[in-house]
Amino acid sequence: MEIAAPSVLISIVTYNSKHIFKVLDQLKSEFDMNKQFKFVVFDNNSSIEYQEELKTYIPFISVNFYSENNGFGFGHNYNLLQAKEDYFLVLNPDVILKKNDLFIQYSYKNK
Repeated sequence: MEIAAPSVLISIVTYNSKHIFKVLDQLKSEFDMNKQFKFVVFDNNSSIEYQEELKTYIPFISVNFYSENNGFGFGHNYNLLQAKEDYFLVLNPDVILKKNDLFIQYSYKNK
C-alpha cells in the first residue's frame, strides 16, 4: 500500500541519544529508499563519535549538525522551516515507527 501523492518529512532531534541507531536501523528496514518519506535528523551538538555514526546513515537520512544545543523545539522548528513536503511529522529518537501506521493515519485524515 503506497500513499498516492503526498510526501512526508519525518523530523528527529537528538543529542547523544542511545536509542537512535536502533531506530534508524528499523526505519531504514521499514521504509527503505521510499521517496515519499524523507528523514531529517537535527543533531544538537552531540559528541564527534556520535556525529560520525550518524553520517553512516546518509543518504537514507539528511542530517543538520548544529554547533550548540538549543533544544528539542528549536531543532524541529529548524527542520520544519526547511521542509517542502506535504506533511511534517515530529518523531522522538526512541520511537519505532511502522510504515503501515502512517498509512492508517493518512487514511483517517483523508476520510
